[in-house]
Amino acid sequence: MALRPTEEQLKAVEAYRSGQDLKVVAVAGSGKTTTLRLMAEATPGKRGLYLAFNRSVQQEAARKFPRNVRPYTLHALAFRMAVARDEGYRAKFQAGKGHLPAQAVAEALGLRNPLLLHAVLGTLEAFLRSEAASPDPGMIPLAYRTLRAGTKTWPEEEAFVLRGVEALWRRMTDPKDPFPLPHGAYVKLWALSEPDLSFAEALLVDEAQDLDPIFLKVLEAHRGRVQRVYVGDPRQQIYGWRGAINAMDRLEAPEARLTWSFRFAETLARFVRNLTALQDRPVEVRGKAPWATRVDAALPRPPFTVLCRTNAGVVGAVVVTHEVHRGRVHVVGGVEELVHLLRDAALLKKGEKRTDPHPDLAMVETWEELEALAEAGYAPAYGVLRLAQEHPDLEALAAYLERAWTPVEVAAGVVVSTAHKAKGREWDRVVLWDDFYPWWEEGAAARVNWGSDPAHLEEENLLYVAATRARKHLSLAQIRDLLEAVDRMGVYRVAEEATRAYLLLSAEVLRGVATDPRVPAEHRVRALKALGYLERGEEALDSPGKPGGQG
Repeated sequence: MALRPTEEQLKAVEAYRSGQDLKVVAVAGSGKTTTLRLMAEATPGKRGLYLAFNRSVQQEAARKFPRNVRPYTLHALAFRMAVARDEGYRAKFQAGKGHLPAQAVAEALGLRNPLLLHAVLGTLEAFLRSEAASPDPGMIPLAYRTLRAGTKTWPEEEAFVLRGVEALWRRMTDPKDPFPLPHGAYVKLWALSEPDLSFAEALLVDEAQDLDPIFLKVLEAHRGRVQRVYVGDPRQQIYGWRGAINAMDRLEAPEARLTWSFRFAETLARFVRNLTALQDRPVEVRGKAPWATRVDAALPRPPFTVLCRTNAGVVGAVVVTHEVHRGRVHVVGGVEELVHLLRDAALLKKGEKRTDPHPDLAMVETWEELEALAEAGYAPAYGVLRLAQEHPDLEALAAYLERAWTPVEVAAGVVVSTAHKAKGREWDRVVLWDDFYPWWEEGAAARVNWGSDPAHLEEENLLYVAATRARKHLSLAQIRDLLEAVDRMGVYRVAEEATRAYLLLSAEVLRGVATDPRVPAEHRVRALKALGYLERGEEALDSPGKPGGQG
């Protein structure tokens, strides 16, 4: 069947044909990749480079895009241009299989302190994602800085961390040094080499709301040389915690909008509009799916998918759903790494010998050190502690996960995933788990001064991403208070729209009375006064302090 573009898609394609830079703001399920394909098909003589967020999207584009556009992931493009042609870099990459083991860093710097090793690793990751030529103190993990700043040894620690990262960078980028070359390092190496992408006439960048600064550096260097099209949904920015930025804010260009979602019907679209209006940041999305979509507090029958905020939530969801439904559970991304982590943590907790430490805990030798790392903001250590509080026997929990899990998604009654791993995917029936931060609750928002930290918006975005994975049923059985909060906002918004319509209609009538010379003067004066009252009422509707707002 021939694809029938929407009016919004046709406008985006026409803007692309102009040859100017363009940003396409597209809501969840609005056909971003389809729109890019339409652009490519509309200009068969233009050479394009489609840059995807992950391999699955790139592979889909490779099947569907015309030959004038070549699809790559950003990492694959960097690898091809910086590593594949160099025998030394290829060997370094293979040495660590794209990763940098904590033990290799510890040995290279002569480190024995797990806290200091955590600081070095965190700073190195931030440096590799940045466009900076050298590390700076702001790249040291915030929780670690907060914990150690003010101590007598802090100046020496800070200097050691920065010197250590510089030394590691030198070794990683030396093709004759056998020290491993991880993914982040070859990307930075490529970006700093000022690569020339002008062999393409257009750069089509998908998921542009979550780009690492180092990738943005490359794209910005082509301003005025190559047409750049940034496509994304700012409300799906969920990787700011690791330094990603919204590239669409950086692009000064005309804007096209895709507001029709073909993933779900208007019921879920209305829920999303009201959900995102809770903090006065509404997304105007319209549901255009040809099927009905439910949003309620009913738990669907299997098969369904559970989306969680954290890995600890994933474990809890596997245990609960397996106990209730007695069916096999599929975890997106697998459970092998999680089982390895739990078994290693179990030995650590018992003080027993560890023959195969998990990479995330390789720097730790005692349970007390793990607790200190958790306090310093090291996420894997914090997650292990949380699981240990809920499931004291970590070995038994690991064995349970192995028994409950099936590697085949279609064979599972229940699929469980974090919201981050669910990005770009969709399921018929989705249940939101109870581990999302309850920012919609007035008390919870007030406790942390909601809206004062960019991370707050990311929490809102994470819930938006999770909710928009559903096609036919979104279940809030685990977080009923969210459904109640959204329903209240829906009632308010309907009342607001009705009131605004009434005021506008009344103003139209009164304005006619006040300007009609046939009306007696005293009545025209009264109409003018009433019109003033109504206009002030209209303004009040736009003022801060309304229910769910930030006033």
